[in-house]
Amino acid sequence: MKTPLNNSDLANMIGVTRETVSRTIRQLKEKNLILPQEKGTYFIHQEKLTEELLGV
Repeated sequence: MKTPLNNSDLANMIGVTRETVSRTIRQLKEKNLILPQEKGTYFIHQEKLTEELLGV
């Protein structure tokens, strides 16, 4: 599903700063948990991201 949000929009929705969103996205990209696609969208490796979050 595609939802057009920028980092500021996302930050406002979850109650953090834009810098926190940017830093988190950078860390997720470094771990290859999300992959940048065209026009500012991301492919999310759901299984890998779940494993990272749950420590599996």
